[in-house]
Amino acid sequence: MLPAELRDLILSHIVDLSDLSALVHASPVFYQQYRFGRERLLCQCLKRTLGSVFVDAYIRQASSRAVEQRVAKLHVQPKRFSAIRPVLRDYMELHISSQFVPAEDVAFQRCSIDDITNIASFYLGVVHPLMTDCATLFLQNLGTQEPPELGSLRDMERTRLLRALYRFQIFQDLLDFDHTLRTWFLGIFHPWELEEVHCIDQLVRAKHNWVFDSHITQMNPTTPKRKVDRKIVDDCVSILMGTISHGLPLFQALSRVAKEGAFIDLLQEDNRWRLSPTIPVAINRMKHDQVRGHPNPFDPLHHEQLERAKQRMPFLGDEEKTPPLSWVIIWGETYSNTYGDDIPSVLRDWGYVFWDKERLMAKGGEMKAVLQSAWLDAWPCVDPRDKYT
Repeated sequence: MLPAELRDLILSHIVDLSDLSALVHASPVFYQQYRFGRERLLCQCLKRTLGSVFVDAYIRQASSRAVEQRVAKLHVQPKRFSAIRPVLRDYMELHISSQFVPAEDVAFQRCSIDDITNIASFYLGVVHPLMTDCATLFLQNLGTQEPPELGSLRDMERTRLLRALYRFQIFQDLLDFDHTLRTWFLGIFHPWELEEVHCIDQLVRAKHNWVFDSHITQMNPTTPKRKVDRKIVDDCVSILMGTISHGLPLFQALSRVAKEGAFIDLLQEDNRWRLSPTIPVAINRMKHDQVRGHPNPFDPLHHEQLERAKQRMPFLGDEEKTPPLSWVIIWGETYSNTYGDDIPSVLRDWGYVFWDKERLMAKGGEMKAVLQSAWLDAWPCVDPRDKYT
């Protein structure tokens, strides 16, 4: 048996939380060692696992807590319920003011051990498995003769997918509150980061549609073998929107349902269907407001001004605060604040903003060629930004 010091050293150098979890669940010896230093080991590993995305995970934990408080106080009107506002204010500050201390370090210092435990649980149970599932589905949608194999996600691809998943969930949490807060939230991000969230939303929507078509549209509420809530059959569109609004946990559960009975049970567990504006609606509304001369007052980065100035934006490598190569290619190395409806939906089917240069240029630039072809099909000899000038 390894000495305790060596076992602790091994545990403290594991990079990903899923690997740490797998080891302590597989080995009673390492489980006991983990228990001796659980708080320290969990914190260290979670911080390494999420990196800068810990900020998004921290805000998602806070927004989830605010939703729970909101549900517990249903008599309070959403516009007057202020628990979420400090959360978003924190997010904005962390997102744009990390010049001296990394934002994830500041967020980490604000977490209790209960917060850390909940963040770790949500990552292991929901976000980590969905990250790989989503990446695989995006590549399967590419439409090439042989869809590229996912292989191992590289660091920046992983970061983009992780932050998009967390931000998608935060937006769903905000549906319980005033729409101004959703504008505030979305206005923080660069346009390619908005497209990341939009890609996840489009994938979730497609998966939900497929599941509903497979189970609901073929059902007759008068002759089933089991009792089914009639509204699930009669109001399929509203229920579909409602399930999407519950975010990642329900999406993951629906994705793994194989039997019709289990699917119906899952839908009937929670009937709080929220029919608030979706991510595409909110994103497009924000863009149209900017075009009409009503810029988002919560936009700290002044995206519209950068687009009007045609600021040069070459590809600077796969970094967290710079656009991916796919974005640089379609906009000809100049800044663009155009997103949403002006982007061909087929590009979002592929998760075009997630992939790094190495994957885009693999096999002689096969993915790059597909991207350029789809863009030219949608905008032949036209720059969609011109219609806003």
